Amino acid sequence: GKDFLRTLPGVGPILHQETGIGVAFFDFFNIGVTPYCLVVHTDGSIHAVNTISRVATQIIGAGAIQNPSSSNIGITQWGSTFVLIVADQTDGYFAWDGTTFYVPGATIPGHGVMPTGIHGTAIEVYTSRIWIANGAIIVFSAPGDFIDFATADGGGSFTSNDSFLRVHFTALKSTNGFLYLIADSSINYISGVNTTGSGPAVTTFTNQNADPEIGTPYANTVDVFSRNILLANAFGAHVSYGGAVTKMSDALDGIYATVPNFGGLALSAAKAIIFGKKVWMVLIPVIDLITGQQVNKLFMWDG
Repeated sequence: GKDFLRTLPGVGPILHQETGIGVAFFDFFNIGVTPYCLVVHTDGSIHAVNTISRVATQIIGAGAIQNPSSSNIGITQWGSTFVLIVADQTDGYFAWDGTTFYVPGATIPGHGVMPTGIHGTAIEVYTSRIWIANGAIIVFSAPGDFIDFATADGGGSFTSNDSFLRVHFTALKSTNGFLYLIADSSINYISGVNTTGSGPAVTTFTNQNADPEIGTPYANTVDVFSRNILLANAFGAHVSYGGAVTKMSDALDGIYATVPNFGGLALSAAKAIIFGKKVWMVLIPVIDLITGQQVNKLFMWDG
């Protein structure tokens, strides 16, 4: 139709660059009204980059994150007051309030001691609790607290023994009143979380399976799209409508997986609002059907 043809802007200015070190992982959050990009470098240091002013602040030095990669780091935010980081290492739970970076064992004024021994690869806030995925184990905090994981206060953990959990949980996402546990080959969801009693408190919830055969090892493709969960895996891109998982990339079957194992690339995705339309995008290496050459293509879906 008239005026429907749009051209996207080109690549903008560099957001952040450090000489001599690479980027292992990045994600976005806000402290108060200030938007940030959290950048984990390959040397284990972390920068917080103000995405408006483009000013970068090193919040912790080299070696803080061990073996940094996109598959063993997760972040979330506790309201707009803290960004919480989890990593797959012995003491792998950190917090930043926009000024101070808190490591395991440090004291946060008004909150207590950051816990030691907490680690994992994915983290999410659900029902005012922190939930962390560590392999086949899910750890959760006491209600209303992001540093108290004591069972006496309502914190706890469980290990999945489901036959359809191939190896581990890869991502945790909260939407539409549920906490979705995305595994490498299945999807579960938690609901009805309730803590009763004191000294000790007991937390109960329901853990049900949404799909025993569809999941993804690519944590960075998992995202919330309004009330739905989106992900990409070896055979397509999928959307979970209230727990019912549907493949949405059938039209791309002739090109989607033309590069075996995606050439070792860990797929990643992003969201944006483009010309007033919210879209989800996944970056995939494919064989160009015209040239026969391998190229990276950005596939987009608007719901």
